[in-house]
Amino acid sequence: MTLRELTAIAEDEVRKAQAELPDEIRECLSKVPVFLEGRPSSNDFLPLDTLGVFEEGAPIPRIRIWLANLWDYAEADERTFREEVRVTLLHEIGHALGWDEEEVRQRGLE
Repeated sequence: MTLRELTAIAEDEVRKAQAELPDEIRECLSKVPVFLEGRPSSNDFLPLDTLGVFEEGAPIPRIRIWLANLWDYAEADERTFREEVRVTLLHEIGHALGWDEEEVRQRGLE
């Protein structure tokens, strides 16, 4: 599947997940853009198989999701890919809300 196709699928899943968030959380996240990218580069200083990250110290707080890595993780299965986009987004939203890994895990966002 091409990156363009993965992006279209992921955009749909991101929209659906965001629409299901409670209003107060959606409002808090209105200034946190979600970037859908292929893979991290060595300039990102992250493991190259990273699925997503919340970057608080970036020029603006943002969530980045790496679609090619998620596609690999989903073993090229579209249904699994859709689920993993959602899980990764919700996990990073938890970090954007200030939750650490344990708090994210306790809320089932892993």
